Amino acid sequence: MNDVILVGIALLVLNGLFLTWLLASHHKLKKKLLVLQDIVNTLNRDMVGLCTASVSVDQRLNDADDALAELFEKLAEVEQLSQASQPYYGAIQQAHNGASAEDLMQQFNMSRDEAVLLIRLHRNRSS
Repeated sequence: MNDVILVGIALLVLNGLFLTWLLASHHKLKKKLLVLQDIVNTLNRDMVGLCTASVSVDQRLNDADDALAELFEKLAEVEQLSQASQPYYGAIQQAHNGASAEDLMQQFNMSRDEAVLLIRLHRNRSS
């Protein structure tokens, strides 16, 4: 009978030690959980901030695209007005591209002196 009581007391002590270990482990895990929850909350706040910022950047990019498209349209209009206001525009462009005096004379119905002058004034130096 004493052996049974001793075994029972030993089991109770072992159960108590095991319970103490479980409670300590539970407490440590609870602390780790709180730390991880704080990290997750911080990351969520950061993600919200990044999403908000990306929406703002996206809007600015769209505005920049619109402004750029508008500038290209205005540039095309200016180029068209420039071409229309310069009777020698096409000949000047041909001279830039390396056309000969004979080519200019034929295409633009100009005299040899005009063609030679345009070539001297407007031919690229690298040609």
